[in-house]
Amino acid sequence: MEACPNDALKLVDTKEIGQEKVKKIVRDSFPGVAF
Repeated sequence: MEACPNDALKLVDTKEIGQEKVKKIVRDSFPGVAF
């Protein structure tokens, strides 16, 4: 999983939007990563 710190921060910020959206974003950003 090649995520730069900015991507990680973005995911942390999105947590406020909702867990499901975060999971979707992660799946879209990192195909093959199971959450």
